[in-house]
Formats: sequence, C-alpha cells, structure tokens
Amino acid sequence: MVLSGSFFTVLSSDVEDGTGTYGLRLNPEHFIFRCHFPEQPIVPGVCIVQMLSELLSAYAGRPLYVKEMRRVKFVRPVYPGVTPELLYRVVSYKDYGEAVCVSAVLTPLEDEHDVLCKLSLTLVSEAFRKDLWNSA
Repeated sequence: MVLSGSFFTVLSSDVEDGTGTYGLRLNPEHFIFRCHFPEQPIVPGVCIVQMLSELLSAYAGRPLYVKEMRRVKFVRPVYPGVTPELLYRVVSYKDYGEAVCVSAVLTPLEDEHDVLCKLSLTLVSEAFRKDLWNSA
C-alpha cells in the first residue's frame, strides 16, 4: 500500500548524498486510524517503516522494498493527533545498486531531540526482490 499523499505528505526535504532530513505531516483522518486504534489512534510500526521506504524510493529514483530490518526500536508511540508533523533524519545511506542500507531516526518536527523511533534497514530493488522471492 502506498502511503504517500494519503497517509502522509512531505513538507520538506533536505537531502544530499542520501543523508539529510524529511519533514512530514500525517493525516490524522486516514482510515488506518479508525482501526489502530479508534479511541486513541497510534501510527502502526509497519507504517513508520513504509514511510521511510517510500521516501528513500523517491530519493533513489526507483522502487525499493524492505528486505531486512536490521534494527528497529520504537522508543514511544506516535499519536497522529498529538504529533502530526514528523522528521526523518537519515544518518547513514549506502547505495550498492541492487541494495540500499540506511539508518534513520524519527522525531517530532518541532523537537529533533525527542526520538520516537530508530531504524536500520536494508532495502532492495524490484528485480532483486523478485529473485529472492523466486528462490524461496
């Protein structure tokens, strides 16, 4: 499921050589929050990972898919009604052609020191993903 444009919109992008920042605004009215959870909506962890994947795909100019979550630490929940504006800080980015290795931190846009999540992922291109799928 593509989240960009409906679940979140990009407010800003300041990226050079893969590292830098992305400012985002969540859509607290998105249908996902009616289920997760109706009385107190929380951004699902899978959406936190997917948003970063979509941002990196746009930067790389090709679709990238999560192959491995080397480290993902959810420090505290993200409430879209309380913290609708977020900042991804990509601190490490290595593009190996078929794979991209990245480390990033998610914070509220207004407080870059208030860490919500730390992520270290390996993403792969469509062709490599199909090769992995077919070999399984």
